[in-house]
Amino acid sequence: MHINQKKKIENLILSPRELNNIYQKLHNQKFDYPYFYKIVKRNRYLYFLGPHHISDPKDSQVKVIKNRWNEFLELTKKKYCIVLIEGGKRPLFKSEKDAIEKHGEPGLLTLLANKESIKVISPEPYEDEEANSISKKFGREKTIYYYFARRVTQWHRYLEKPNFEKYMIHLLKEYEEILHWDNFDFSLNCMVRLHDKYHDHKFDKENSDCFYKDSNPMDSEVCAGSSENRNIYIVSEILKLWEKGKNIFVVYGSGHAITLEPAIKKLLN
Repeated sequence: MHINQKKKIENLILSPRELNNIYQKLHNQKFDYPYFYKIVKRNRYLYFLGPHHISDPKDSQVKVIKNRWNEFLELTKKKYCIVLIEGGKRPLFKSEKDAIEKHGEPGLLTLLANKESIKVISPEPYEDEEANSISKKFGREKTIYYYFARRVTQWHRYLEKPNFEKYMIHLLKEYEEILHWDNFDFSLNCMVRLHDKYHDHKFDKENSDCFYKDSNPMDSEVCAGSSENRNIYIVSEILKLWEKGKNIFVVYGSGHAITLEPAIKKLLN
């Protein structure tokens, strides 16, 4: 990415404090998610939906997402379309119920797009590059603890939670394999020790509020750094697709949708 473009995007995306202010206004309005905006330019369309993350097939946001999807398909005639989802590519399930329960809104969009033979991508920076970049600023311990806390928060969203120890050990082994940090302890016991080091209370996997704060950019400087890297990358990838003439349907968490809105609207118009 060109340095000037990166700086331009960085200056346009919202800060965690600005994001929090908008969240407060939406909360006071009793706003019904998903957050939504669109751009129309010369018969090209970008739809950006920002739900609160979904794990329940009966969530009211599911109907809204599907309605917007059908509207997008009708407007674009299903031509030159691409779908962008958060957090990596997802497996294809036969039913919406399984897709949503196991992989939330990214799972749902993977299923919907597959039915229309529309490509799905996940515009995320490579995890090893991001983690190594963040660790240079915050250190390896704080960096890996942030990824751990973020995954604990995801674990809490499951209606039927998988075994915690197996779920986390699998994650930590993945990071050990991709990061190649010599002499670093990626064990679950180490994550518990790091938690106790950074908090004035003992580790409790059921304390969802604690892990939510640890993976929230308003409360975690590491999360703020990670989010900025991701948001700049996401905008740059959307710009590339837009310049190629693609119709783009994006479903990312509400925080991303709101944070990116000024940059998306300015740069695509």
